[in-house]
Amino acid sequence: MMLRKVFVVCGLLASFALCGCVTGSGSPSGGHGRGKVQLIDHKTRVHNQATLDHTDFIQFADQITNKMLESRLVRSWGDSRPRIIVGKVLNNTDEERLRHQDITDKINEVLLNSGVVRIMDQSALNFDYIVRTELNSSREKDSSGEEIVTYNMVLKLFSASGELQGQWSDYIKMVKAGRSLF
Repeated sequence: MMLRKVFVVCGLLASFALCGCVTGSGSPSGGHGRGKVQLIDHKTRVHNQATLDHTDFIQFADQITNKMLESRLVRSWGDSRPRIIVGKVLNNTDEERLRHQDITDKINEVLLNSGVVRIMDQSALNFDYIVRTELNSSREKDSSGEEIVTYNMVLKLFSASGELQGQWSDYIKMVKAGRSLF
């Protein structure tokens, strides 16, 4: 009976290996044969080029918005829950295919779920603050020929009268090797 179970388990493992079922590791861009699909961990940040992808920008927006929520300024609001408009993203990068609305939606989601503020539509006339988001990038090469790309995201909080009240930013540096590493 025990030997039969071992054969069944080995048979199942062999079937999975032959059908090409892959989980976890491996190259998401192929390498496992034509027509096969692989699930990759959404937290994996491996890239073939020195550019951020859509998921990276969404995670970046989440990170900066949380940085804003942890600030002394926002904590000083206590239970007042000011009305905030999240403005459109100003994209100063060379990433033309970037979906700006997804970044705005992520900032809205994080702020709303915090319970600290009330989110107002961009057309609202009665609000306390407006959040403006800027994305910037720069490219350069170091002395060994490696391309270095720096992405910077900035959240600026303006009062209804237009006065800058707070600013939070962070950056991501990416390096693309000028020659093959392998």
